[in-house]
Amino acid sequence: MASPPIDLPDMRGGRLLLTIAIVIAVVVGLGRLASNMYVEILWHAQTGYGDVFWRRILWQWGVRVVAGGLVGVLVFLNLRIVSETLGGLQIKRRFGNLEISEQLPKSYMLWGMAGTSVLLALWFGAAVPQTLGWQILLARNAEAWGLVEPVLQHDVGFYVFWLPALLSLVSFALVVAFLVFTLATAGYAATGALRWGRGRVEAQDLPRLHLGGLLGLFFVLLGVRLWLSRYELILDGTSAVSGIFGFADAGARLQALQTLTIICVVSAAGAFWGTWKNRGPVVLGSLLAMVLALVVIGQVYPSLVQKLQVVPNELARETPYIEYNLEFTRTGFGLHGMERRPFEYEQDQAIDWPTVARQFAGLPVWNRSPLLATYKELEARFPYYDFRDVTIDRYETANGPVAVAMSVRQVEPRGIQDPNWQNVHLRERFVEGVGVVASLASQRTSAGRPPMLISGIPPESATGPLAVPALSLERPEIFFGTRAQDYAVVEPGAGQFLAPDSTLGVAGTDFPSGIPLGGWLRTALIAWRFGELNLIFSSELTADSRFFYRR
Repeated sequence: MASPPIDLPDMRGGRLLLTIAIVIAVVVGLGRLASNMYVEILWHAQTGYGDVFWRRILWQWGVRVVAGGLVGVLVFLNLRIVSETLGGLQIKRRFGNLEISEQLPKSYMLWGMAGTSVLLALWFGAAVPQTLGWQILLARNAEAWGLVEPVLQHDVGFYVFWLPALLSLVSFALVVAFLVFTLATAGYAATGALRWGRGRVEAQDLPRLHLGGLLGLFFVLLGVRLWLSRYELILDGTSAVSGIFGFADAGARLQALQTLTIICVVSAAGAFWGTWKNRGPVVLGSLLAMVLALVVIGQVYPSLVQKLQVVPNELARETPYIEYNLEFTRTGFGLHGMERRPFEYEQDQAIDWPTVARQFAGLPVWNRSPLLATYKELEARFPYYDFRDVTIDRYETANGPVAVAMSVRQVEPRGIQDPNWQNVHLRERFVEGVGVVASLASQRTSAGRPPMLISGIPPESATGPLAVPALSLERPEIFFGTRAQDYAVVEPGAGQFLAPDSTLGVAGTDFPSGIPLGGWLRTALIAWRFGELNLIFSSELTADSRFFYRR
């Protein structure tokens, strides 16, 4: 039966619709990225950190571009070497009973290798973590801290700035080396230059030298990674005592990593020499020796030291390393200058209770949980206000320092009874929190409540004996808090967002500077970024309205 005729106009129309759909999808995707970038630029510019933003972008994407470019170049060069073992590709065509072979031009092969290299470059460039650029930037601006750790005698600044960048770079190089080795091996196998025959692997001179060089390079990079693992071990030990750097790490794992590094270098030399002299057993022996060393020296030996030497005498073995850990912990928290003095207890000595009462008078008697519950019950006042956490600190008074508990009254959007777009994003009542509440943390009233220092809406400070001058609250508006909230738009006027003297508020003084909405194009891009058409069509917004988020 004859096939039905093909409607060519319909096919062309289908291709046209598909092309239009693809173009629209690309435009929408690129537009979303562009609007996101544009809003980020505006936001950082208005906060005064535009140079920080651009420096971050430069290093984040610059490292990705460089890494992707290096991967692309390495892949192309290695594929170019592989192509030397490939003869002309023949394309067979049949015309009736006649079969014709036509050689594929070499330019096609070059374009194919270039395309593969570009795809891998894009893939690896996108896969580079954004933190790598920041790590390199930190290492570039690293400074010595003047504090040396006692094991490997390196400045602490090396561990903070240089080590993360070096570990990331070497790990990335290992992945790239493995990729190139795999591609080259597959390429030689496809061309027939590397094959299995007569019970063994047979390779021509070019693939033997090429793959041997790549294998040796991989061994060298692995040795560098193992050498850096010594420093990583200082930060993340394997001791059973809270995972600190312990006896087995110092007495076994450090030496094991040093030995493994040497073995990797020797294995690399064996791989280079074996491939150069066409000594397959030497190359295979180098590989097996390294694998065996990783298992026996890297895993079995440290485990035996831990089990036979540390576990039976754990306290004696681990005590010096526990002291190291405590010393650096005290230094990190700024407690290294703390003086420790022993006090002898005399049981027969009479207790001076008034003195004891004065000594303990300033200690907090309120825990955060009951304080938070009390604040929410007494000071929230409205369902759209909430308290997230309580902080206890000391403030100076005429009678000395006192312990003060404090919490910020923030907006809880889920408590807004009518959560329409205007209420959630425009109305002052639902956009900004109102001040703080504060109370004495070391006392309680006769009713069992905390003595309030700041309370109410609007917040009022206590006077008289409870007054704490340092707690004077001049501007109680809270636009940014600890609870993540959606964007907000400030349009002063109509009784909201005013200055203390009831005049129109000033951006940067009475409310955040934010991003001026400006003309329709900027407003449209911001609306596109947040997927909010109301920003475009709302009659309450003007070019002077201020948009802010990340609050």
